[in-house]
Amino acid sequence: MRVLLVSHTVFSSTNNMGKTMASWFTDFSGEEVAQFYIQPALPEGDFPCANYYRVTDGDVLHALLGRKKTAREPAPEPSRGMQRLYRYGAGRSPGCYFLRNLLWRVSPWNKENLRGWVEAFSPEVIFLAAGDYGFLYDLAADMARWTQKPLVMAWVDDYVSNPKGKGLLWKWEHRRFLRAVHRAMKQTAMLFAISEPMKAAYESRFGIPCRLLRTGTETVAASACKGRQLSYVGNLGLGRGEQLVQMGRILQRHRGSGIPEWIDVYSREENPRMCRRLNREPGTRFHGGVTAEQVQTVFADSLALIHTESFAQPFREKVRFSVSTKIPESLGKGPCLIAYGPEEAASIAYLQENGSAWVITDPAQLEERLVKILREAPLREEICRQARATAQRNHSRKENSAALRKSLEAVCKSREGAAL
Repeated sequence: MRVLLVSHTVFSSTNNMGKTMASWFTDFSGEEVAQFYIQPALPEGDFPCANYYRVTDGDVLHALLGRKKTAREPAPEPSRGMQRLYRYGAGRSPGCYFLRNLLWRVSPWNKENLRGWVEAFSPEVIFLAAGDYGFLYDLAADMARWTQKPLVMAWVDDYVSNPKGKGLLWKWEHRRFLRAVHRAMKQTAMLFAISEPMKAAYESRFGIPCRLLRTGTETVAASACKGRQLSYVGNLGLGRGEQLVQMGRILQRHRGSGIPEWIDVYSREENPRMCRRLNREPGTRFHGGVTAEQVQTVFADSLALIHTESFAQPFREKVRFSVSTKIPESLGKGPCLIAYGPEEAASIAYLQENGSAWVITDPAQLEERLVKILREAPLREEICRQARATAQRNHSRKENSAALRKSLEAVCKSREGAAL
């Protein structure tokens, strides 16, 4: 079958969303998948796609200024200026959201050329990797109308339940976003959600069938957890950086006791204040981002990995439905996982239900339980074995991708039957 994937990010071996999308389409051939995306980046790695169309914020801005029309191929390596513009456009203020959505709506960026590419590929289904900007929902709905084919949406984060911030501007922007979502829902035949709580909530909210679609991973033999360092790999947003600082201070209080004395933090975080904070703290060491190959080295060098979610109320609301996309790889390939956060956070609840991490949900017990797991290698090894079992049961790349194919084929057949 032919699937047109519409997304912010491109297939990637390093970006968490890029890796997640690649896992979804493992069971598809390159001729079956085409991707439209807006990130100023090139595909990296061997992915199930041979047909790309990229339009960046820079392309759209240039078109508005009358400089040039957009190109269809993601040919040259994007410039630093284009990457900076993308990061600004992905900013987290209501003004950034409004301006970016407006730019994409009013710019003459040659949508006709895109329509020709879409119709030449002739997709059987439009697959939107849902994000937090309304213009992409409108564009995906346009593609569904151009082709008269069904639209499906996959959600890995909860963008619809609450505004991203406090104040009237955030509420106003959230209403605008929801209007774009509901416009696209009129074309939507099926939803996919990354967690069971999200699946139940979205099916009830939108009245559209919703299927569970987890991130897939490969599984290796359970680690002996013989590394020497305690590591964190991932983004530092939503209060996670502060959680690591808190845990690092506990390690410093136990210096010389045979457990790691700091947390090695690997992240593509670009907030200079957070980076400086982690490097100033004796209990954390910030190393910057790592490649897919380097992640495996970090796993091998670590006696345990950390996953954390903030206890601060604004952040708790944002993660109650979202299972972190990096968790499956940690379960399938990493050492013992230590999960610290509120029990209602979907990631924490999922790990606790499956017994696949050392879970700490009470800040008052953090020091006692963190020190305990770092001192007991047999306990870490048992948790690691449980993690591998969870990865094999719930996160098989091949099985999850085959299930996605089956769902998409059912959508297409249902649409064909209705047309008859």
